[in-house]
Amino acid sequence: MAWYLQGDSYACCSCKVGCPCAIGGSETLGSDGCSAVQIMDIRNGMIEGTDVGGSIVAAVVDWPGAMMAGDGTGRVYFDADMTVEQRDMLEALIRGRLGGGFSRIPELVPRILSALVAPISKRQAGDRTTKILVGDFGEAVIKPMRSQNGETPTIRGPGGFRDEVELATGMGSWWRDPELRQWEGGGYAEQSVIDWRG
Repeated sequence: MAWYLQGDSYACCSCKVGCPCAIGGSETLGSDGCSAVQIMDIRNGMIEGTDVGGSIVAAVVDWPGAMMAGDGTGRVYFDADMTVEQRDMLEALIRGRLGGGFSRIPELVPRILSALVAPISKRQAGDRTTKILVGDFGEAVIKPMRSQNGETPTIRGPGGFRDEVELATGMGSWWRDPELRQWEGGGYAEQSVIDWRG
């Protein structure tokens, strides 16, 4: 096994309606393209012999349309507490160089800006809300939805490369990287437990 990651994944985007990408759509509704952040809080992980457990990393992408239509521009942000070796291994993985589900990234995100290092902090607020601040660049706010019976609704992502995810709202999320589109959370968010291998 070349690599594995275990932990939690959080994502939110600028879409003002339910995420069309999550149900396999190719059109982004209610917004001018899509900007999104995915954050991986890795409890345990190994990439080609490098221990990446305890790492937290954020990836932001701007798409002119929907995610599955491709043509995105992105950037990876590494927590300041990570080692250079951890950052190098995770960047190679996220950029699709080590196979597995990440191998599709280059066709969806052909332009990736230089990675940045920033303090990344995660905290729990009321109602099971998770808030993750990435330096001065942005914040993801993930509040799980509740159905009438009190359960969190789930979906499985398109293309077989995303896990079953719990649906959430992302209101209050924002991003302000001067080299990427600035955006506010439009309403869609998700979270999942990850156990990815390649």
